[in-house]
Amino acid sequence: MNPAFHEARQRFTKPKPKLPSFPLTKFQRHLARNPYAIALGSPVRECPITATKVPRFFLQGFNLLKPNETTKAWFVPRDLEKKEKRVPAASKETEADEEEASPPPAESKETETDEEVSPPPAESDVIETDKAEAGLPPATEGKQHSTTATADSRRFGIALGSGSYILAHQELLKEFLVAGSKFRDGHKKLFRGGASVRYKKALNGAVWRKDMHTFLLELMRRRLAEELLSLATLVEKDHRQYIVKCESYGAAKEEKHRGCLLYLGPPHADSAEEANPESIQSSPAPAAVSPSVPEPPARFSTMAVEGARNHGRTLAVHDLRAALGPEHLNRLRQDSALFRDGELFLLARHRSMSAQLKLLKIQNYLPREAS
Repeated sequence: MNPAFHEARQRFTKPKPKLPSFPLTKFQRHLARNPYAIALGSPVRECPITATKVPRFFLQGFNLLKPNETTKAWFVPRDLEKKEKRVPAASKETEADEEEASPPPAESKETETDEEVSPPPAESDVIETDKAEAGLPPATEGKQHSTTATADSRRFGIALGSGSYILAHQELLKEFLVAGSKFRDGHKKLFRGGASVRYKKALNGAVWRKDMHTFLLELMRRRLAEELLSLATLVEKDHRQYIVKCESYGAAKEEKHRGCLLYLGPPHADSAEEANPESIQSSPAPAAVSPSVPEPPARFSTMAVEGARNHGRTLAVHDLRAALGPEHLNRLRQDSALFRDGELFLLARHRSMSAQLKLLKIQNYLPREAS
């Protein structure tokens, strides 16, 4: 029971402090609130298929996962699984902390070691849902899958080697299935650079989903919809200001905290428009929106904020009809009273940074249409 004994024993096992010991400068605080700076500041990685070196934010990571010893290995997307987060209770101290944004969390290392975490629930329906989102086949009778839960999507199997990356472009993944394309079966180039000899056999027979290009987009849209619903819950229950309803584009300029604008369209969309989601795809050309009555923005639209200082002069405008699709947009309106009757919303404060990054990820993944 001697406290000195326990203090000496745990001295070198305590985690190091994450926050810097010196205060952040004003420029660093602005960078922490800028999703574009966070995206461009991620570590540079190379796509082995196109030999392109870009920040990791613009790449999609994959793991090679083997459900058990008797089945084939699968290419599983990384960082797109559903993660349960505990939301702390609202308090004035946490709300005041939003004024000074903390630096973005440090990203995991390239190899990402298999750190053990608590196992998932034992219910079969929950397990099968998580396996489907990870891109794995459903369990068959007579086969026992590993339930060892590890980091990222390696929750129901054995991760073979480290991860690999592909340019996060839907058009590139479609080329894997096109006969005569120079990217035909491009997934076979993954993991080849640092693959161990004992993994070569599993890698040669690894399974790549034929619908991977649509599967990734569906997972990205699910995670974005869940993030927006989580923020809407905080707004409705705790009266936070993470999402602000705006009557016009000009009304967003009056807000002190501005992240980006979300255009959802009229609350009661035309049934013909919902039946044909391609009709709501935004134009690929950048454009500046008018500050008057809300109207559909073009692809990569921005709005100038007059009177702003060095930071915050330009505000990004995202069309959620193209980013989420009709199914997830309807879910957003049905599950949240905040989004039910609105047409234009403003994402604000540092808490919404994760949703802004997910929006940029989808915008980067969607195909570039010819202008």
